[in-house]
Amino acid sequence: MHRNCSNTAKIALMKAFAFLAAALPVLGMQLEPVPPRALQRLLEEADRFAEGALRVVGTEVLEQRAIVAPPRFRLRVGAAAATPSKGRWQTKQLVSEYGYSTLKPGGPLHEFRQVVSVDGKPVARAEEARVALVKGISSDDDRYKQRMLRDFERYGLVGGATDFGQLILLFASSRRERYDLRFTGTGRVGPDRAVVLSFRQKDGEESLTIFEGRSAHRQRLNGSIWLRADDYLPLKIQVISERTNKDRIIRDVGTVEYFKPSRQEFLLPASVLHQQFVNGEMTAENRFRYTGFRRFSTDSEIRFDTDSDSPQQNQ
Repeated sequence: MHRNCSNTAKIALMKAFAFLAAALPVLGMQLEPVPPRALQRLLEEADRFAEGALRVVGTEVLEQRAIVAPPRFRLRVGAAAATPSKGRWQTKQLVSEYGYSTLKPGGPLHEFRQVVSVDGKPVARAEEARVALVKGISSDDDRYKQRMLRDFERYGLVGGATDFGQLILLFASSRRERYDLRFTGTGRVGPDRAVVLSFRQKDGEESLTIFEGRSAHRQRLNGSIWLRADDYLPLKIQVISERTNKDRIIRDVGTVEYFKPSRQEFLLPASVLHQQFVNGEMTAENRFRYTGFRRFSTDSEIRFDTDSDSPQQNQ
C-alpha cells in the first residue's frame, strides 16, 4: 500500500510540473504589450462603428433557453416534498427589427428593438416594425426611447442581456484609457488565424446591461479580443462579468462575432452568444443572429437602401 501511495504521489507531482510547464509561456505572454498596429486598428474600427452604426438597421433572431422558477404553490408529497424544485427549462424565440441610438445627446450607444414575432406568432409586419424602429431611434424624445426598452423587457426574457452588439465601442478613442489591454496568445476564428488580447475595465461607466426580473444590472467587464493575424481586423470579443446576490454567484459570459460587409466601412455584429451561470450551473442561454443590415436616411421621409448586408465573409 505504501508503494502504491508513493506512485500516486509521484504521478500527481509529475502532472503538477507538466501543468506549470505549459502555463509558464502563457503567463509570460500576459505581460507582453499590445502590438501598436493592433491597437491602432482596434481604435479605428471602434471609431468607425461609432460613426456608422446610428444609420443602419437589421433583423435580429433571438433563441433563448432558460430555467424558469416553479409555481409558488404546487402540491408535493413523499420524498419529493423534501426536495427543492429546480424549475424547468423554457425556450423562446423573438424576431425583431434591430438598431442603435442614445438616450441623450453624446451618451452611450444602446440597442433598440421592435418585435416582429414571438415563438412564430406575428406581433407586427416587418416593414412596419422597421419604420417604427427608425422613427424611435431618430427621435429626440428620450421618453419614447425608454418606452421602447421597457416594451422589449415585457416579453419575459430570463437573464436577458443587451448592448452586446456594440461591444467594439469599448475600445473607441474616447474610452481607451478605461481598459487595460495585454497580448495573451494566438487562436482561430473560423478559417482565420487570430492574435488574442485580454482586457480589464479599470474605471468608467459599466458597459453591459443584464435584465433580472424587473431589475436591470449594469456591470463592469473583463475578457478577450480576437484580431485577424494578417491585418488586425477585430473578429470576436468575449466579455465576462461576475456579481454576488445574497448566496448566489452570478456569472455572465458573452461572445460577439463581427463581420465587415463589402458595402460598409464599419463592422457589424454577425452573432452573439450569452450564457448565465448561477453557482456554476448554467441557467440561461441567449443566441442572437443578425441579417439584412441596411442603411436608412430621414432627411424628409424614411428611406432604406435596397441592398442589405448579412454575415458571409470578412473583407
